[in-house]
Amino acid sequence: MQLLLDSADEAEVARWLGQGVVDGLTTNPTVLLRDGIADTPAHLARLAKLVRSGALHAEVTEVRGDELVEQGLRLRRIADNVVLTVPVARHTVQPFPDDSRIAAGA
Repeated sequence: MQLLLDSADEAEVARWLGQGVVDGLTTNPTVLLRDGIADTPAHLARLAKLVRSGALHAEVTEVRGDELVEQGLRLRRIADNVVLTVPVARHTVQPFPDDSRIAAGA
């Protein structure tokens, strides 16, 4: 079993990671907004460094095919331990076009 902390607060993340019970981190636009994050890419990069050996799950906000893929690729380039999450909803259109960049993590 893995325990993932759902937070964007660096102090809170560091505290939980220091206890040795958290395997990774999840965050999403709502959590980032709640924690007052203005520069999402820079903040995600700091969180990815904090998590180091664990995964940082980052959620895309785009809902259309190519835009969603491009945003996902930008998020993925932040750090090797970034894992993308895609919220599936009725308004999500063409979430995964036939694009080899997705599989390659380009």
